[in-house]
Amino acid sequence: MNIEYLDDFYIAGAKYYQLPWVLNELKIGDNVTLKPQPDNKYDDNAIEIYHQNYKLGFVPRNDNQYLAKLLIANVNLIAKVSVLRLYSEQYNQVKITLYLQK
Repeated sequence: MNIEYLDDFYIAGAKYYQLPWVLNELKIGDNVTLKPQPDNKYDDNAIEIYHQNYKLGFVPRNDNQYLAKLLIANVNLIAKVSVLRLYSEQYNQVKITLYLQK
């Protein structure tokens, strides 16, 4: 499997979703799932971030436009937890790194 670094970002909106419930269970290297949400009434390019069945938040708006297009086109992306800051502010507790699988 050949992978290439694509991008990284902190999870947006984490305090409104289930990240606080699973923060202590997350580990660096854990896979997360990105789910486009084209019917979102606030942002057509919204992308939800899940760990197992827990919604952690969203891809930040400044990163979601091109990612939404890639996901809708079924481009093979791998998303992993790359930074965990348990005692930090919620807006920068968990960083996700994206890789393009070739």
